[in-house]
Amino acid sequence: MGRTRHSRASKHARQGRERYGRRRVGARKPLPVMVVVCDDRVTAPRYFWELAALVKQWVHVKCVRAPYGGAAPDVLLNLARQELRNARDKGDSVWLCLDYEGPDQQKQRVRDVIEEAKGSNINTAVSAPCFDLWTLLHIEDTGRRFIRCADVIERIKKLWRREFKQEFGKKSCAEYERIVGRYREAAARARKHWDAQIPAGTQVFRIIEEIQRLAPSSRQNRGPD
Repeated sequence: MGRTRHSRASKHARQGRERYGRRRVGARKPLPVMVVVCDDRVTAPRYFWELAALVKQWVHVKCVRAPYGGAAPDVLLNLARQELRNARDKGDSVWLCLDYEGPDQQKQRVRDVIEEAKGSNINTAVSAPCFDLWTLLHIEDTGRRFIRCADVIERIKKLWRREFKQEFGKKSCAEYERIVGRYREAAARARKHWDAQIPAGTQVFRIIEEIQRLAPSSRQNRGPD
């Protein structure tokens, strides 16, 4: 017998029923997608890749790294807008992960981008002074006022050495798999500090809270493992 021929239309229809790789919508409801646009290329992406592996049963976390050549807030906003245009389901969301540090002019641009993101239906998660504060909250519940990112990293190194009996090393090469399982604790700490308006804080807890919201209702009380 000859090979069965498939029309181009039927091929396109079949592809339209697929959302992630070979998974078919008809076989299982597609997972919601959370796109996280990061303002760096290594540190935050490495963390979110580890987190994505932990929550893959409930949500598909896609991390978009900052482009080569710079991560200006408006450039990242444009990336987030592109991801929003590519969203295939109303349950999908796009998040812009920004650091609030640097000179006053740069901080003002971050504030402007946050307002523009709201008008574009893009969620934001700001860290002051930097994303590394989110890493620290996995290890310590601290409300300390950090001005410089270098001070946050120094604190992480000290606690990492104490707990894991090894050096933290370069943050771009850190073993985030050692701490990512504590993301619920970190989120509770970050939320508490943010609500208390402690100067050093991070809104990454908002991303975690959205992941927990998307977890099956039977597990809502404790969120995904």
